[in-house]
Amino acid sequence: MINLFSKNRAPLAILAICLAVMLSGCNGGGAAQAPSGSGEGDTLEGATDALLSDIVKAADGQLPESSRMGASSERAIEADESQYMLGLSTDDFGKYVTEASASTGMLSTQAHEIALVKCKDAAAAGEVKKLVANGFDPGKWICVRPEKALVADSGSYVLLAVSNSAFADAAAKSFAEAAKDNVGEVVTFYDGE
Repeated sequence: MINLFSKNRAPLAILAICLAVMLSGCNGGGAAQAPSGSGEGDTLEGATDALLSDIVKAADGQLPESSRMGASSERAIEADESQYMLGLSTDDFGKYVTEASASTGMLSTQAHEIALVKCKDAAAAGEVKKLVANGFDPGKWICVRPEKALVADSGSYVLLAVSNSAFADAAAKSFAEAAKDNVGEVVTFYDGE
C-alpha cells in the first residue's frame, strides 16, 4: 500500500481528497440534485404582451418604490430589431421565435428592459436562451448600464430581465410563479454591481 501522506506524496493526497469530494458532490454523496422545475413543458399560456404585463406588475408589487420600473413602454419585438432588443440575430429570430414583447423604461436614468419570447417549442426556447445570454449587449444604452441581466425559460417561453438587481430578480421570481415553478435554470449573464 502506498502512503499518500508521506512528505513526497502530500500533493497526491490533496489531489485524492479533492477528487473524492468532487465525485461525491456537495449533497453528502450520491447524484447531484436537479433544480426544481425543468422548464420543459408549457405551464404558461397566452400572448407574450399580456403575460409580460402580468409579470412586470407582479415584479413591481414585490419591490419598494425605489426599485420599481417606473414609466415604461410595452411593444412587440419584430425580427428586424431582435439583435438590438434581444441579442438574437434576425435569422435566429425567424428560426426559433413565434412572437416576442418587451417592456422598456422611458426617460429613466437606469438601463431597463424586460422581454418575453414565445418560441416554436421547448427545444427552440433552450437555444434562444443560450443565444440571448451570449448575444445581448448590456452596454447598448449610451450613458448607463444595468446592474443585472438574466434569462430564464419555461416550456416554449424565454424571459429576459435587464435592470437593477432587485427588479431583475423580482421579474425572474414572477416568471417562475406564473409558470407554476416549471422553470429551467435562471442564468445571470451580466452582473455589473
